[in-house]
Amino acid sequence: MDDETKQCPICHGTNACAVANQQSIDDCWCQQVAFPPKVMVDEKVLSLGTCVCQRCMLALAVEYDIAIKRVD
Repeated sequence: MDDETKQCPICHGTNACAVANQQSIDDCWCQQVAFPPKVMVDEKVLSLGTCVCQRCMLALAVEYDIAIKRVD
């Protein structure tokens, strides 16, 4: 895999993706967390097919949680 697959499409930092680093998906950090719904991510980012980093994923999850609390 090329260097672009190792870069978070949101912050452009390293995404620490195990698969991009030629490791098993079972070894990836993403297997241990719950992701927010895809609606929280810009469609352009999703279309890149590149993994986001854990920091950006956690920020999206917090934003999603806040939005839900505002609706209640």
